[in-house]
Amino acid sequence: MSARTSRDDGTYSGTEETLLYRGGFIRSSVNGCIYTTIGTMLLERVKDILAGSMEVHGAKRISLPGCFGISGMRESMTGYLNTNVRSYRDLPSGVFSISDVLFGHRVTDSMWSSPSYPVLAFAYAGAAESTVLDAVDDCLGRLGLNGMRHEGIIVYESEGRGTELVCIESPKVPVPYSESAGRAEPVETPDVRTIAELRDFFSCSGKDILKTVLLSYGDMHVAVVVPGDNEVDIEKVSTYLDITDSSLKPMTEADIRRLTSSDAGFSGPVGLKDVRILVHQGVIRGKGYIAGANKTGYHLQNVVPGRDFTGEQGDFSRSGKYVKGHVTGNVRTLRESMRTSGEDGRPNYSPVRFGYLNLHRLILSAASMFSDDKGVNLPASLAPFGVAVIPSDARNEVLAKRSMDLHDKLEERNFRVLLDLRNQRLGSKLFDCDLMSVRHRVIVGDRLEEGIFEYKSRNGEITKVNFDELVEILQG
Repeated sequence: MSARTSRDDGTYSGTEETLLYRGGFIRSSVNGCIYTTIGTMLLERVKDILAGSMEVHGAKRISLPGCFGISGMRESMTGYLNTNVRSYRDLPSGVFSISDVLFGHRVTDSMWSSPSYPVLAFAYAGAAESTVLDAVDDCLGRLGLNGMRHEGIIVYESEGRGTELVCIESPKVPVPYSESAGRAEPVETPDVRTIAELRDFFSCSGKDILKTVLLSYGDMHVAVVVPGDNEVDIEKVSTYLDITDSSLKPMTEADIRRLTSSDAGFSGPVGLKDVRILVHQGVIRGKGYIAGANKTGYHLQNVVPGRDFTGEQGDFSRSGKYVKGHVTGNVRTLRESMRTSGEDGRPNYSPVRFGYLNLHRLILSAASMFSDDKGVNLPASLAPFGVAVIPSDARNEVLAKRSMDLHDKLEERNFRVLLDLRNQRLGSKLFDCDLMSVRHRVIVGDRLEEGIFEYKSRNGEITKVNFDELVEILQG
């Protein structure tokens, strides 16, 4: 092993990271998380399980080296499908990749928010939504993480440090259409900045006002437009933009002035440049609204969505049921369909469904869900080792030889076996097994006749067994 177990918590303060650190799965560095030998075994088992599940559900594996962010993976995958799927006969078609993805954020002390993540990303063209969701459910089920999917969002619910407020159920708001209002006209509104002040000034309701919230993510500027009686949900916006951590932030007043040439409180969607505009689905096309004029001391009347400004529509408002937890993945249907040749020679347009699972967060979720007072207690499908073989005295050459022979015989039966020949106390080795999530322990002792071993379970019970009885226990 490249790292040892630990009795302290290292530099981590989160429960899940602490469990993995004490078990010797991870170590911290100035650049983020390091998976040790046993941690790498765990990560590779997760990758193998996810890859097997995706292949069962019809996706073919590809490799996407060098992608930046989830959006980079999405663009690469959809581009690949567009190039390789030419006819309706090729549908449905799915691809997946498991790659490390760089996000370029600052290093933090938590694996929940990291500058890079190992990510399973997948894209299906022409497949039913149920097919894709079934694939995700199967991935989670094989990891023992059933029940984390709420519609298209995969959330691990937690009350721990740094958890996010996530909307997992949101009512679908209809988008009605009404006749166009008159031309947008500026109105002088000195010192009128808030929704409440606008309601009083114009003698209207919050539903007649457009609230424009300006956000930034690196060099990207985003304007989110919602009805004045709504609040912007930054988590939903992050999910829509494929931002997997909390790096999307409200703009500072100084940045707002540079972008709009006006003070905060007078921002609006009309005339914004170099800004990605997102419009909540509850904003009514064709209706005349009041909105900021991007000029200090002024607002606009009769601002009509679809006429005076346009944007990407979606659910960006705080509504529905919220839980405290971490988003570990997402599945959604992309706005752009894929064009192929149809049966009659005419163009055929098929939906493209894209999603991802964050492997860092899946492992943290498993560490939290499968643990006890001794440490991480992963299910057999995930645990790097199923059984440990330990001589009661590693200095005894006869016991060491018997232990090696037992190790080889168990490996021939396809068990994952850890052979512990360290010159340490037996109690210390058993304690390490608890921390490393090794459920089954077999002690080769000098007071036992040849062919008889002591089996010690995680709860401390000791049973004398022969080889066949041991195999039966391990298979149970």
